[in-house]
Amino acid sequence: MKTIRYLWQNKILFLLLFFYYINILAISLLNGNYVCFKKICGIGIANVLFHDPIWHLALATTAFKTIPFQMPIFSGIPLQGYHFLYDFIVFLFSKIGLSPMFVYWKIMPQLFFIIFVFLTISYALKINKSLWFVFSYVFFLFFAGTLSFIPLFMHTGKLLGATDLFLQLNTVILAPNVAFSFIIFLAVLLLISQKKIKLRDFIILAICLFLQMGMKFYAGITLALFLGLYNLFYLFKKNLLKEFFLASFSYGIAFVLAVLFFYNPFSVLKGGSIFIFSPFTLIHPLIEAPDLYYFKSLVLARYFLLAHPTFSLRLVAIELFTLIIFFFHYFGVLNIGFVYVFIRIIQKKITKLESIFFFCFIFTVAMVVFFIQKGYYNDPFQFLYYGMFFLVYFSAQTVLILAKKSRLLAFLLFVFIILLSIPNNLTDMLMPYGKQRIISSYELQALAFLKKQNTGAIATDRIADSSYISVFTEKPVYIADTIQLEITAINYQSRKKQIENIGTTDLSQLPVQYFYLLKDNAGYQKLALRLKAAKFSRIYENRLTVVYKKDQR
Repeated sequence: MKTIRYLWQNKILFLLLFFYYINILAISLLNGNYVCFKKICGIGIANVLFHDPIWHLALATTAFKTIPFQMPIFSGIPLQGYHFLYDFIVFLFSKIGLSPMFVYWKIMPQLFFIIFVFLTISYALKINKSLWFVFSYVFFLFFAGTLSFIPLFMHTGKLLGATDLFLQLNTVILAPNVAFSFIIFLAVLLLISQKKIKLRDFIILAICLFLQMGMKFYAGITLALFLGLYNLFYLFKKNLLKEFFLASFSYGIAFVLAVLFFYNPFSVLKGGSIFIFSPFTLIHPLIEAPDLYYFKSLVLARYFLLAHPTFSLRLVAIELFTLIIFFFHYFGVLNIGFVYVFIRIIQKKITKLESIFFFCFIFTVAMVVFFIQKGYYNDPFQFLYYGMFFLVYFSAQTVLILAKKSRLLAFLLFVFIILLSIPNNLTDMLMPYGKQRIISSYELQALAFLKKQNTGAIATDRIADSSYISVFTEKPVYIADTIQLEITAINYQSRKKQIENIGTTDLSQLPVQYFYLLKDNAGYQKLALRLKAAKFSRIYENRLTVVYKKDQR
């Protein structure tokens, strides 16, 4: 195959792939293992990964056991407001006898690496076979990210340890639905790069849109925009009206079906719009936070000008400066891509596809600059994954242009780019070696016992900050992980009050079959007596945990 042959002929790419593979192994395989730390043994997961991956595992282990699918962290209601395709795939793997934990941390990263590498190089070769371009495209798509180590170095003198690394492209495997959404994007780009697209290809593209909506909401919205612009630029403008209407109809059906199937919009939208117009709210912290690029005088001036609501060029200038800091910080080395965009626009040589890429990039930026999200307000930042995806193309083209002028300058630029990329990528690779959260062997034993019991919802005397109880019991929890409940637009306040006031709640009226308690929680003894009075019997106990079951009536 051309891709394999190209790799063999340009072995420097193997070195790049080797480092990427080591990176994936380092940040995935070391999580979810049995470890011991300070005399505590159990399943260890890096602190910063104890939320999202655990939520995905809760879906894979619990959500799909009933139809309609159920919320694993809010028992008794259908799953809503979430892209669960990746988790359903992990669930299907479990049907052949593989542990979802093993599939999530061990198998899927390997599968992603193989497919992603092949499609990335295949698409880069479609654009330009120059090694300068292919190497740059692969490097940027694998290792580009923020420059968050710069404010860290400014304030502490350290290069390693930046915390806002969720927009590092080397870590997408830790948000595997983002990782596999990149694969769908590459598949779409490869399909449209054919010399002539047939009618059946529009059906395939519609299927890709459906899958993308199920893989990642932000990716699905961006792909819908991409396909809409592609129709407009390539079909409508060429007066191919039959193809235009067929493609548009296919995409529209795919989009609507995906929204209905994956998101249960009728429940989600009861609370109003998902996105809230709030210009610059998400990027103001860049100049306001003391540990970032703090500009005290600008911040004070902005608040003063906002208190006097008249048009001010100074306020506009402050916001534009904040926007420049935003681009510098979050797009990092990929900012060189704007050189290529500027040159192509000035020369009036920008292609239709490049225009679509740029419009999609601007859209992802606009969603972050102008909107916050209901529930978890900074979630629009996830649009930037796809902004980076499109900016990778322009950045690689910039390197190629420079290489045609001077290979020495291109080489020096790339060395500089690599040096700027090392700190955050290395921080990510070392992340699993840092602080870990351990689910102790005592909890694992109790949760394994609960897993063997008959189906039924589990309540606790505290609201867990992650979905781990569902993961290890494969049963829904009465209420847990309020962050995720916010994201999925579930009104959880009444249940939250019940658990927070567990001492006065009528336990016999809770629609649960089991109570899972930790003995070191305050008020455990009193709650145990109340459970007995409410007709719950103790069915399991060890040094740390106790399990109660509602008596049969």
